[in-house]
Amino acid sequence: MFSFLSFPASITTTHLGKPYIYEVSINWKINERLINNYFKVVEEMGEKGSLTIKVFTLKTCPNCPRAKKIGREVAEKFNVGFMEIDVGTPEGQIEGLMYQVMSTPSIAIDDEVVARGEVLTKEELEKRVREKLG
Repeated sequence: MFSFLSFPASITTTHLGKPYIYEVSINWKINERLINNYFKVVEEMGEKGSLTIKVFTLKTCPNCPRAKKIGREVAEKFNVGFMEIDVGTPEGQIEGLMYQVMSTPSIAIDDEVVARGEVLTKEELEKRVREKLG
């Protein structure tokens, strides 16, 4: 059985030095089994801590191992959840679309993306986690 997911997205580009922003809707036909597996993983992560650091990676991304290492170290320091999301997999693509992640590495803390296509320093990520924890 298949379902359709629809996500709003903004695409920014330049042409002849002028910026153009396109508002689009991404429609994706996916297998319902993937959706069920995704929600099972999310539920399990929610049981591990009040906060989750999610690092969106791709196998061919040269900066992703460093972002993943920093994310894991900060998660361990603050005793919060950690997830690596490989956007090269169908499940990772679903998660990436939900966060509107279009580049790697990207880092989210719970439902807020704090870095897109860049590696935060360990200190910067720690600062963001402290802000979220209150």
